[in-house]
Amino acid sequence: MLMTTLILAACNGGKPKGKNIADTVYPEPNPEEVAAMKLFDVLHSSEGKNMTGAQLAVLKDTANDEEHLFCINLPVTDIDERPVADVAYTNKDTGGTLLFHYGPGLDDESIDSVGAIGTVDIRTVIHSWESADCLPDSANTRSVEARGNSIYTPYHTLYYESYEINDQTYPACWAPEYYGCLIYVYPGADSLLVTWGYEESKRVYRR
Repeated sequence: MLMTTLILAACNGGKPKGKNIADTVYPEPNPEEVAAMKLFDVLHSSEGKNMTGAQLAVLKDTANDEEHLFCINLPVTDIDERPVADVAYTNKDTGGTLLFHYGPGLDDESIDSVGAIGTVDIRTVIHSWESADCLPDSANTRSVEARGNSIYTPYHTLYYESYEINDQTYPACWAPEYYGCLIYVYPGADSLLVTWGYEESKRVYRR
C-alpha cells in the first residue's frame, strides 16, 4: 500500500490542489507503475525475501501481454562488489543521489532479522518520465541488505501487532518493508545501476 501511494503520488499524479487526500481519486496505474508495484510485491513475498541477487537479477514477467513491462535484467557475475561508503553516487540527468554508510542498520539488531550491512540515504526519482523537478525535498534513509552478486535491497523494519485468523494466532513481529528498488554495483564500485522493475526505469549513478 505504501509503495502504491508513492507511485501514484509521484511527480505526474500528486495530490490535487485544494482537495483532501481522502477525496482524491487516483487514475488507474499505467503499465510502468504496475511493473514497479510488481517488484515491490515480489520483494515482500515469502519467496522474494529469500532470493539471492542472481535470482532477483533475472526476474521478468512471463505473460504474453505486451504491456507487461516487468523485467529486472541486471548483470549476473560472481563478483560481490560493495558500494563505496560516505561518497555520493549521483545521476547526472536528475541530480538524484545515493550515499552509503557501513555499520548498524536503522534498527536495533535484536529486532532486525534481515541483517543490515549499513544504511543508504536515497534521494531519487522512480519512473523514466520523472526529472529533477520530481526529486523529493530530502533523502530517505534505509537499511541495506546484501543479496549477493553485487545486488542490494534497501528496507526498514515495521512492527506488526499480534492478530488472529480462523482461530489461529499470529504473534507480534518485526518485518522488513522494502523500498521497492534494486541496486546493482558495477565492478570497481565507481557506479551503480538502480531499477524500479522495468527497463526504462534504470538509471546510472556515478561517484
